[in-house]
Amino acid sequence: MGSEQSELQFPALLVADRQTQGRGRGGHVWWSPDGCLMLTLVITSEQLPVDRSLWSQLALLTGVSAAAAVDTVCPELNVQLKWPNDLYLKGKKLGGILIESFSGERVLSSERTLFAIGIGINVAMDWQSAPSEVQSRATCLSQATARTIKPEEVLHELVVQLASHINRWKEQPACWFDDWHQRCFLSGRVISVNTLRDSGKQILSGLCEGVAQDGQLLLRTENGALHSFNAGEVVSWS
Repeated sequence: MGSEQSELQFPALLVADRQTQGRGRGGHVWWSPDGCLMLTLVITSEQLPVDRSLWSQLALLTGVSAAAAVDTVCPELNVQLKWPNDLYLKGKKLGGILIESFSGERVLSSERTLFAIGIGINVAMDWQSAPSEVQSRATCLSQATARTIKPEEVLHELVVQLASHINRWKEQPACWFDDWHQRCFLSGRVISVNTLRDSGKQILSGLCEGVAQDGQLLLRTENGALHSFNAGEVVSWS
């Protein structure tokens, strides 16, 4: 970025009509044709709560913001949130979130951290051209509502909701929790979580009891033990 860094202003919003190398969490490929809303909002740590321990909840807050934006455009729908970063509608994936942070020499100040909030929402795509695996596991707003919705409609509401939720989060750290709890896609389901423990990679299965107020996923195994996860991947659910 070099000397051009001094000209950058934050927050910065980047929107793409198409992506040729879209990717999601864990390096998964993100199919991103015309009609998919794809954006990255870059903010600085100065715009987040002073308490750094809360920063790990940014993906959950972003999910709540994205769901609220869809609610505004399509009030007839009920968007759910799958821990930690997916939007679901009628049991199928509607969107995803990927957040990356940068600090040190890669930004203007070593005291400042940049957060790139990447969001993809399926709005109005030609579903017939989608890969067969995508057709069976994902959906889009126009398909769910049987009417044409433009990505820019959702973009406007998404930016409004993100700004509102982030500002509120600074004053009320748990402001995202009730909404997430009501929308939790996994709550009450038997799930399997792939996680990294002291003994290495491990898959645990049990009943999902939602998320804790610190953002950790809660899972109760058959023996009654309650496990919490601050990182991992839910690989299956009933």
